[in-house]
Amino acid sequence: MSFRDHAYRSLMTGTMAPLHNTPWLQAMDDSMESYLEVKGVAAE
Repeated sequence: MSFRDHAYRSLMTGTMAPLHNTPWLQAMDDSMESYLEVKGVAAE
């Protein structure tokens, strides 16, 4: 399942997804703040 640990380019917009800071299997935080976090800054 390592494909989830890589960043991919959107087929629709061409935007590159950011890499996640934690391997997918170890990422257990499913809070809204964690989900909306972008480059270390939580969305308001």
